[in-house]
Amino acid sequence: MRQTNKRAACVTAVVTILGSLALSVPAAQAVGGDCSSYREKKAQTARPDAYRVRAICRSLDAESKARGVLVVDNGNPDYHTAWFTGLNTNYYSDWHTVFSYDFGGTKIEFNHV
Repeated sequence: MRQTNKRAACVTAVVTILGSLALSVPAAQAVGGDCSSYREKKAQTARPDAYRVRAICRSLDAESKARGVLVVDNGNPDYHTAWFTGLNTNYYSDWHTVFSYDFGGTKIEFNHV
């Protein structure tokens, strides 16, 4: 009977410690914001047109950062702006020329700061 009481006391202590640890770990916050992205085109005479993404955020959730993405079709890598946290400022990717693939739309990606 004494051994059972010791085990119960031990289990209670472990549960209490784990419970207090779980309470001290902050819950993951969602990321997001009120942002827009646009595809801009630069016409070129001697070569294919060039494109870039422009991104702007009017608000960002706490602990959020954003970047604009110029989506590239046909499985090629996408082009991005730098990650940013500034509000009401335009952020741009570099200009990219279309040769053997097309640019799709644009989007905003969010991540934790």
